[in-house]
Amino acid sequence: MKIIGFDFGTTNSTISHYIAEDNLETVRPFGAGSDYYPTVVSYEKDSQGKIIDSSSIIGPPAKENLCSKDHEVYENFKLHLGKNFNEIMKGRSKTSGEVAADFIKKSLIKYIEKQPVDIESIIITMTLPDAWYKEEEYKTARGKIKGLYKNLLINKKQSKDDKSEYINIKIILASESDAATAYFCKCYKQSEKKEFDGHVVVVDFGGGTLDVNLCKVSNGEIDVKKRDGYGKFGIKNGCAGVAFDVAVVKQLLKNKKLTIEEGNDEFIDLCHLFEKWKINSFDEYKDPMINYCIMGLPRFNKNKLGTVRGRNVDLEIYCEDLKKGFEEANINELQQSLNTIKKYLEENKINYKDQDKFRVLLVGGFSNFILVDHEVRKAFESSIEKLNDRVFLEPFGYDRYLAIAKGAAILGNKNNADGIHVIKRARFSYGFRKHYIKGKNENEILQSADGEDIKVLREGTILNEIGNGPIEWEKLKINKFVNLSKAIFCLIRHDSESDKTVVTKLPYTLDRLFPDIAHEKEYDIGFSIDEDDEIPILHIRDSKDITKKSETPLFELEEVYGM
Repeated sequence: MKIIGFDFGTTNSTISHYIAEDNLETVRPFGAGSDYYPTVVSYEKDSQGKIIDSSSIIGPPAKENLCSKDHEVYENFKLHLGKNFNEIMKGRSKTSGEVAADFIKKSLIKYIEKQPVDIESIIITMTLPDAWYKEEEYKTARGKIKGLYKNLLINKKQSKDDKSEYINIKIILASESDAATAYFCKCYKQSEKKEFDGHVVVVDFGGGTLDVNLCKVSNGEIDVKKRDGYGKFGIKNGCAGVAFDVAVVKQLLKNKKLTIEEGNDEFIDLCHLFEKWKINSFDEYKDPMINYCIMGLPRFNKNKLGTVRGRNVDLEIYCEDLKKGFEEANINELQQSLNTIKKYLEENKINYKDQDKFRVLLVGGFSNFILVDHEVRKAFESSIEKLNDRVFLEPFGYDRYLAIAKGAAILGNKNNADGIHVIKRARFSYGFRKHYIKGKNENEILQSADGEDIKVLREGTILNEIGNGPIEWEKLKINKFVNLSKAIFCLIRHDSESDKTVVTKLPYTLDRLFPDIAHEKEYDIGFSIDEDDEIPILHIRDSKDITKKSETPLFELEEVYGM
């Protein structure tokens, strides 16, 4: 059995695995070079301009086709999974869900091809942003992503002609920030020869989303106390690295008094060229950016940092351009999330200056950008000049680019040598709304004229302790006037932070949920939650203590793509 961690990123993805009981390494599916590969899928077009499904390729070869007229290429499709999972993307032939399915399958096939022996089974821990839990639009995207794996049929390496020889795949979903914290715990113990005991803030700034989380760590146990972040749902570029690249390219064009539409091939090409420059030229622009943007020395904006050479235009880059792009695309969300965490620390009297018991981790590619580092340090009353500030000191061996993938593998290994695990807590309160509608077709569950919400499973409940059933129940009696073939549940999900309640009317009736339910009987009703993806399941218990649960999660998968 192989245990792997899969960092499914907006712009780049990474796979790691255990090569021994306590030894982690990243996998390079495309041979020598980078530990991560582009989250890009390319499809070849036929003579009629229609894409050939069987022609899909991923990674670096797919990215090379970005401006090819003979291919349809998808990048940043992860940003569309919340809204357009089952909808064909504008101007394209595929849905984001179909593209994600192809990318995941091809990634795993590439991984398997690199293994020296047949693989019987795989445990995959796939990471997702916390914004996917926070934002309503992504409430079913998690379940749909997990559902992709249910039809994931991959042959064992040496048995490609035997269609019955499929690898047994188990999928676990995990928070990107939780995974990074798990990796920190392992690296800290290896470098310091002791467990870390204190609080950790993770600032996860990648290609599309921002997550800022606070957790308490003790003896390898990770207990998340506060989560905040933004997915910028509905804004196609997100709020992280991709949005920054687009904002800067627009600024560079503005300097030249040029206008190129954002979806134009030339504009896309300029964004890729700028991204490449941004990554490769870090050491060249770091000091000028510090002197101009942080130290406030105007003369450092006079010297050109570099040039983006496009098809028809050369764009010169200066410090002010990078500063404006960051201010337009990123700084507001970052400051808001940091302020939320800072407020929690102060209210709970947690000392964020404690050099022994407090750490701030920057994770993800965009976290390496100098202005991100500056804003984070400023929030915790530090600065880039304070090189000896151990609050920001990464333990030996820690790699912010690979932290999520390696931490994911650790969380997937329930018996890892360091005993590292996350205490899973319900992020929201779940319950139902008393519902009574007068009329011929009554949809009533509890006979009450008000809209009072009944919270059955409360926010903060430790899910690890729930097991297979609820720990709290609510009484329910079905009166004789209720039409069981028409009666429905109105569920509620409440977020205490925003004081927002989401009401969901289930798409199926009471007798479909529980075929044996009857009139004039009392029942107990409760919730359990899959601790991996937090999709609630409804349970009902009769007077004889016989318990049944809904066959499908309450936020039902609309469709599972064949793979």
